[in-house]
Amino acid sequence: MSDSKKINLLLVEDDEFMRQSAPEYLAAEGFYVLLAEDAAGALAAACEYSPEIVIVDLVIPPDAVSGRSRRHARHGLRLVKQLKALSPAPGVVVFSAHEEHGKEILELVSQGVRGIAYILKGQPAGDLLEAIRGTLAGEVHFAPEVRINTRTPAEAFLELCTLAEERPWIKRGLERFEALTLRELEIARLLAASQTTPAVAKALCIEPKTAEAHIRNIYAKLGLDGMDAQAPHLNARSLFVKICSLYELQHNHLEQL
Repeated sequence: MSDSKKINLLLVEDDEFMRQSAPEYLAAEGFYVLLAEDAAGALAAACEYSPEIVIVDLVIPPDAVSGRSRRHARHGLRLVKQLKALSPAPGVVVFSAHEEHGKEILELVSQGVRGIAYILKGQPAGDLLEAIRGTLAGEVHFAPEVRINTRTPAEAFLELCTLAEERPWIKRGLERFEALTLRELEIARLLAASQTTPAVAKALCIEPKTAEAHIRNIYAKLGLDGMDAQAPHLNARSLFVKICSLYELQHNHLEQL
């Protein structure tokens, strides 16, 4: 792959072995790799170079001055939130030796964050590439090994990140998700990633009116078109994003069984 086609990737990692081995592997897979070893340095690099993807080890120092003695997951979590608040926001792969922080990442997903993955160190290298591809596509990806209080990410998301009155709508939408056409799936992923209707139309080289018609069909197929009359206190857009995220969480898990 030529340099002009390489994808900019920022690796945030303070472990010396990982800083030496991971860039070589990622470069061989077609990425132009930038390095940072603390939260402040990573955010500065992201603002300056606008990488398409950022791989974050959660347990990192807050800044270069603090050093490894102040390594903590809260610094990595704060960095993830800051990265996803950038415009445009990069895809973020949380690459951690600890699975207990999956709940915090799920909470971000429940707030509408997309293009995010949570995978564990020690898994095959292909798992990292799969997570990168998913986040670049704006998807939500959790490694199947991750458990949140013994529950799968999909089970935990439904229990912890949805309201009881939302769940019938979400479950009905999930049951109908497979009815979407390939084109509707493309549009659903773009919409869930906070793309506007004109942006969706531009990305897919279709007319805005065509995009609008597809969106109406998607909402109808998922059973969300009658919400204004049946459940005006619920937000159809929020439910749509949760349906998409939960579908991807379930799909990631089942693919790996």
